[in-house]
Amino acid sequence: VGKKVAQKIFLEKNGLLPKEKKEEGTIRKALYNLGYSKEEVDEVMKEIRKEFKDFENVEEIIKFALQRLSKEL
Repeated sequence: VGKKVAQKIFLEKNGLLPKEKKEEGTIRKALYNLGYSKEEVDEVMKEIRKEFKDFENVEEIIKFALQRLSKEL
């Protein structure tokens, strides 16, 4: 495990990582698992941050991301 991963694990375990960061990680993982590239995910995350004030509803955000990404094809 590298330094960054170890720090992230420590912060998550101790509840020090903001909820938004945890949810963003979940969203990114879902999109990567669906085959989207880092560049595509980074671009749609910019749109997500503009559209959503918080990251409460991960399912809704993933649907939004998939709609945006499918328009790019």
